[in-house]
Amino acid sequence: MRIPLDTLPTFRIAAQSESFSQAARALHLTDSAVSHQIKRLEESLGVSLFERHGRSVRLSPEGRLFLGTVQTTLGALADSVQVLHQSAGSAGTMTITCSSMFGSKWLSRHVRDFVERHPHVGCNLKLVDNGRVAHEEDTDIGILFGKGPWPDHVTMLLGQVKLAPVCSAKLFSARGGIPRTILDLVDYPIIHQDDGQEWRQWLEAAGISGLSAFRKHIYCNDTGFAIDIAYHGGGITLASEELAGSYVKEGSLLRPFAITTEADGGWYVISQRRRYQEPRVQLFYQWMAPYFSSALPPEQS
Repeated sequence: MRIPLDTLPTFRIAAQSESFSQAARALHLTDSAVSHQIKRLEESLGVSLFERHGRSVRLSPEGRLFLGTVQTTLGALADSVQVLHQSAGSAGTMTITCSSMFGSKWLSRHVRDFVERHPHVGCNLKLVDNGRVAHEEDTDIGILFGKGPWPDHVTMLLGQVKLAPVCSAKLFSARGGIPRTILDLVDYPIIHQDDGQEWRQWLEAAGISGLSAFRKHIYCNDTGFAIDIAYHGGGITLASEELAGSYVKEGSLLRPFAITTEADGGWYVISQRRRYQEPRVQLFYQWMAPYFSSALPPEQS
């Protein structure tokens, strides 16, 4: 059986309106041309798709069944054409620059999904200090922690960062289980990514004044490094859902307390305006946003 594919759009319009005349006007054809196309389609299928009553027509039961198939098929073809056009316009390589903490704790876990969804786009990943991300001239997309604004950039806020303690169960294995109260933490190392201010803010939110009760401290200058130390049972650190959420979900890190405090800034995706015009850059924005429930639409600054 050979179905004349050129007749399917005509059939769909005629079936939806149950009028050959309306289909003719929509397609800029004569009524007889539409009638001829429908007749060719019916002959190829061996069934009557319409019940004819003088000049009026109604879909037959077979026609209603076939209409559903045609709508699905033509819709799928339209989607495929859109994907092909999108692929052709976005093919190439783009450079994505971010800090090591975001790169190792989030992007390394998820970039495979982008590549599998968009195999025509190559990714050149580059890690730099967080403060340098916005100043890298040879980058298409930057991901950084900060407050902005970044002039002449298109920015997308992924969300304000909320911090809560995370640690490994290994830390407590020799001491009878997970602490029940905040003060049960005083015998364990507290890991800092600053001079202690973030922990002081969190303890204050938990009803404890100052760090004086805590005797063991580890200071480092990278949040990813701090999370790694916690992962290996080296202490307790404050971390956001964006960076530590995957570890918590898989059970390799724990959140012993639900209290959170807001960090002074948020995670942003940024791109210079001229680079944002590239379809592959916009694809990356569209791909990344659904991972963050509080992501805002891109804005130009």
